[in-house]
Amino acid sequence: MIGQKNLIKLIDNISTDCTSRLFIIIGEKGSGKKLVVKRIVKNLNANLSEVDNKIDSVRYCIETAYKQNDQTCYCFYDVDKMSIGAKNSLLKVTEEPPKKAYFILTVTSDQFLPKTLLSRGIIFRIENYTKDELIDYYVNIKLKKERLDDVIYLCNTPGDVELMIENGVVEFINFIYLVYENIAEVSGANAFKITNRIKIKDEDKGFDSYLFLKCMKKMFLKSVNKSMIEAWRVTEKSFHDLTLTGINKSFLIDRWILDVRDCFYGEE
Repeated sequence: MIGQKNLIKLIDNISTDCTSRLFIIIGEKGSGKKLVVKRIVKNLNANLSEVDNKIDSVRYCIETAYKQNDQTCYCFYDVDKMSIGAKNSLLKVTEEPPKKAYFILTVTSDQFLPKTLLSRGIIFRIENYTKDELIDYYVNIKLKKERLDDVIYLCNTPGDVELMIENGVVEFINFIYLVYENIAEVSGANAFKITNRIKIKDEDKGFDSYLFLKCMKKMFLKSVNKSMIEAWRVTEKSFHDLTLTGINKSFLIDRWILDVRDCFYGEE
């Protein structure tokens, strides 16, 4: 895990004498939350049990946790997508946790968790990565410096860097600039061709929708004017909506195109 020196110090102070049996790891996608989980589990000398976010799975996990004889960490990833009912079940078990159980939650923002649950846990926030840390990470993986300045500007985390490499650095960045420079100028029919280049389903070919919208947010910050600020707000909302369970990605991208174009036409 690169960087995160302060966080690692906090994690390494964890012991079985902790007053809380709930650990909450907050950081954006690709920031290294799974590595933090592994370090916590190792420091507690416990077994790791990864549980999905379905309410039946959460309830079954809680039921078996009270019968557990071995020190076990139950980890729930991406709790942003967990239902209110499942979160409430975790709220109840953390009030009087089983003696041999610890619960670890990963989430992109504390806004997705009830305040009561947050108050019961030990919170670890993954710090922003520095430019130098991302450069070192990129160079070590890619061993080339293709469009390095653009990569470091557009990426926030090591996970972003890896995802960009998977998408093809040069092709992906060229596409980002093409959209940025032309979305308000081309005809509506050509604008909607953007969706054809975005991966909608896992089995589809195309550029990753999450990384695409995340990079477009950064692009709209390159110039500070009313249209760009509005375009950033539209993109931020679409980026947030993309994380919702059951969202129609194709419709979301099409809607984003219309809304972004409105930002620029409204200025005229």
